[in-house]
Amino acid sequence: MRQRHRNVFGILGCMLLFAANGCNFGNDSLERYELSGAVTYDGKPIPYGEISFAPDTAKGNSGPGAVATILEGAYHVTGEKGLIGGPHVITVTGYTGVPDNAAVMAGTASQPKPLFAPFSTSDDLPRGDATHDVEIPK
Repeated sequence: MRQRHRNVFGILGCMLLFAANGCNFGNDSLERYELSGAVTYDGKPIPYGEISFAPDTAKGNSGPGAVATILEGAYHVTGEKGLIGGPHVITVTGYTGVPDNAAVMAGTASQPKPLFAPFSTSDDLPRGDATHDVEIPK
């Protein structure tokens, strides 16, 4: 019986260590930067959407990407989950309005309509906190 308790406490101890250390798994030690900006379509702020940043491997950049929600034409990527800088492929989706998730889940509303097909462009992002605006042409 005593051996069984030791095993249980040993397993629990390992689980606690794993959980406490789990926050550091995936720590890539790369310098990350905040990025924010405006996103417009045909000169007007995009009501709702998503902007993603993927390192452009064709131009020699590699590392983690980042994604942010666009709300009323603005986005913000925090430094914690931020960008590594350098050449990136930027992809934007935009919608006519903000979805009412509760109504959509209840089946009483539909999702907003896309404003445009997903838009992609490339740009060299700074290696430091910065702003970067994106204009999607009509």
